[in-house]
Amino acid sequence: MHTFTKNKPALRCLSIFLAALSLGLCLTCPAKAAPYRISMLIYSDIESLYASAQGFQHQLFEEGIEAQYRVHTAFGNMTSASGLSKEIAGSKPDMIVAIGTSGAQACVREISDIPVLFIISADPMRSGLVDSLEAPGRNASGVLTNTSLRQQLEVIRAIQPNLRTLGILYNPSESNSVSNVEELKGLSKAGGITLVEAVIIHPSGVSVGLKSLEGKVDAIYIPADSTVISRIDSITEFCVKNAIPLYSSGTTTARRGSIATYGADYYEAGRQLAKMAGRVLRKEVAPDKLPVEKALVLNLVVNMNCAEKLGVSVPESVLKKAAEIVGKDGVIRKNPTSVNPSVKAGPAASHP
Repeated sequence: MHTFTKNKPALRCLSIFLAALSLGLCLTCPAKAAPYRISMLIYSDIESLYASAQGFQHQLFEEGIEAQYRVHTAFGNMTSASGLSKEIAGSKPDMIVAIGTSGAQACVREISDIPVLFIISADPMRSGLVDSLEAPGRNASGVLTNTSLRQQLEVIRAIQPNLRTLGILYNPSESNSVSNVEELKGLSKAGGITLVEAVIIHPSGVSVGLKSLEGKVDAIYIPADSTVISRIDSITEFCVKNAIPLYSSGTTTARRGSIATYGADYYEAGRQLAKMAGRVLRKEVAPDKLPVEKALVLNLVVNMNCAEKLGVSVPESVLKKAAEIVGKDGVIRKNPTSVNPSVKAGPAASHP
């Protein structure tokens, strides 16, 4: 399993690596004389999305497919994503890889004659990307990284059995976040938990949103929201300062600054998408007939370093199920005694 170091320099190095690809660097292999031209649109400058991009590139190389990449980042701005999608359409690549729900929406809205493969955490039907999971019916298909919020809530309750109020910080313009909030409302009510919402529309509003939750919640949960995750460091700092336990939806975010998550591994999701891309590039199946898949690799990640800073004790029953544990020294380690490592989830739809 691939993991990311949690420091900013590493993320900048990865950005430079991807930028080099955008200038025409080829990942070569002997499978094809001329490389496929693939444009990537990464919606936000956050680790999890770059992890998916890197996983995609690594797996496609292993598939024996030569590709030349141009990588574009919208930095969490929908206007930029729309402009970049038009620019990409004009360059006529062989395939477009959209990582992030809003970026995928921009590409599908602007482009109908080029295959678009996406990695998103939202409902692709609700987001207007496909007609159905089994038969997309358009030029797009991809991998869903959304995971069971019920299981996420079970992990939180196992760590904080007396939890009564849970804060959630999200951007209502991100459809995946809206879906998460709606589902969490039902689960929270059934579990006797009051969900307290803090709505933001821009990363600059994160600090105000956090202040609105101060003194009102027993813990804070971060959904797969690019706007919010882009400020994970400041969110973690706020929670440590105010002794508010923090949980998140993604494994990358948990490794970096929250107590725990049960979610998709974004690097592995990128590898999964590359296998789908290989089928499209080899003309085995058209995107409109390629079923949408759920992320296959799901992990329980526990960050003991973050838990200690927040004064939270993680029970042994949770640690035994963790596939990865971030130690108090900040080092990520596989858990050899895990009773639930790297769970394989079923596809969203069966292959034809």
